Amino acid sequence: MALPLSLRLLLAFAAIEVVGIAVGSAGLAVEFIYGADVGFVLLTAGGLVFGVGSLLWAKVYKAR
Repeated sequence: MALPLSLRLLLAFAAIEVVGIAVGSAGLAVEFIYGADVGFVLLTAGGLVFGVGSLLWAKVYKAR
């Protein structure tokens, strides 16, 4: 049974946000453990991915 479009969009945007949280958390862990600058890059990338997921949620899903 196929899911309705609104539920598929909701799950897709939530998945994007979860990926952003995971990447940001990995960056935080790398920074704490190794003190490497790549941790800052991962933390920033995670924040950007999370922001994209939130923007899609606000612009696409809430506009329906």
